[in-house]
Amino acid sequence: WLEDMFKTLLEDSRYTNIRALNFWNDNFEDDKSIINHNIDSSEEALTTFQQLISNPRFISELRFSE
Repeated sequence: WLEDMFKTLLEDSRYTNIRALNFWNDNFEDDKSIINHNIDSSEEALTTFQQLISNPRFISELRFSE
């Protein structure tokens, strides 16, 4: 899902102003299981996120003006 999300953000013209993402680590429980939303829920998820967020389109330092 990370690859799909980044592909949409980078290719869909509706999202051209998005420059940063806020990701939180959390687990959610539904009636049947605990859903792990941690960015490091697996080595593959963490590596994928790190690679995709390194795109120059996304900022790596907080800025309050252009």
